[in-house]
Amino acid sequence: MAKVAMLGAGFIGDFYTFSLHGLRSRDSVGIIYSRDEARGKAFAKKHGIPRWTTSMKDAVNDPDTDLVVVALPNNLHLEAVKMA
Repeated sequence: MAKVAMLGAGFIGDFYTFSLHGLRSRDSVGIIYSRDEARGKAFAKKHGIPRWTTSMKDAVNDPDTDLVVVALPNNLHLEAVKMA
């Protein structure tokens, strides 16, 4: 079972999280990164994700994270991929 760090709490992050939790129930999102604290907290509650953060670095380096899914605006992809 893979623990996922989801980077992004918008439409694409929502789509990926629904897919992971619904279709690939053996994998789960363990932490959500959002640039906006309220949005990250609401996203975590909506999807039953145990942790949220406003630090991309903390999400990527979370000791329980097995893989990272980038669901951010295109202009933030390079930074996220380099960090991962």
